[in-house]
Amino acid sequence: MTQVSFRLPTPITIGSGQSAIVPLLDKDVPIVRLALYQPETSAAHPLASVRLKNDSANGLPPGVLTLYEDSSAGVGYVGDARVSGVPAGEERLVSYAVDEKTKIAREEQSTSALTRATAAQGVLHLTRVVRRTTTYTVSAPTIETRRLLLEQRKLENWKLLEPAERSVEQTATLYRAVVDLKPRESKTVKFVTEAPSFEGIRIAEANDAQMAEVMQSREIGDGVKNALAELVRLRHVLAEKQTAEQQVKNRIDELKADQSRIRENVAKIDKENALYKRYIEKLSQQESEFEALQAASAKAAAETQAAHGAIDAYITKLTI
Repeated sequence: MTQVSFRLPTPITIGSGQSAIVPLLDKDVPIVRLALYQPETSAAHPLASVRLKNDSANGLPPGVLTLYEDSSAGVGYVGDARVSGVPAGEERLVSYAVDEKTKIAREEQSTSALTRATAAQGVLHLTRVVRRTTTYTVSAPTIETRRLLLEQRKLENWKLLEPAERSVEQTATLYRAVVDLKPRESKTVKFVTEAPSFEGIRIAEANDAQMAEVMQSREIGDGVKNALAELVRLRHVLAEKQTAEQQVKNRIDELKADQSRIRENVAKIDKENALYKRYIEKLSQQESEFEALQAASAKAAAETQAAHGAIDAYITKLTI
């Protein structure tokens, strides 16, 4: 446990059974009045706050501050605030109320741009730059100025692009931008950050949209685009072979259904009937066609399998 002791400049005498209130610090300390925007506390309004600096030689203990304002109408109470201990030479932001006279609108947008693509061991590796833009539109009160302090949370591995880092305050977890407003004035402030994003996609499972994104990106080199274009061509060949194979299968199914219908009818007709002979002739023709289709089906299946194999072999050796 840390102990804090305070040395009084003059002796104090307290009688038996008595108590005394003794000031630990009797001096002016510099403060700056401002409006502190913390979106997790209030989304539409900042907090009425002060920045307190302990420029004394001693630390200030934690406790409750009672704040008063000296105006043309006299001294008036404005609020209470709890403050943690303030070591000598350090500053604290102390908030005591919601500043409903100052309005803030906050909007967030995010974009993603593909910047790099490589392929190895059957995996397509994509690198994107994700950019987030947080736009604050701030409006001052009608007859009062404001010094506004906007807080934007830092995200690990994200780089601040706007505003410039040298123009904002920084803590371990926050960026803080100062905005000075005249009465009725509105300003727009943007925080723009970006970070890389990495994704691995099995090439065999990459869909058309993913392939098109890489091939249409201006940031990707021709080597990658040409390699993927060849893969697209091989997939088109496979699709054509699969379509042809399915068409043969569909015709075989149609013949089987028709033969089943004809055989049912033949069983019900006298052999001397002219219709019986027509059915028998049609069955004979269909059998010939069926034999040809069986051969075509085997050939189509083999071609489909070969197209599959060509894609698998291409993906296996693909390194870019």
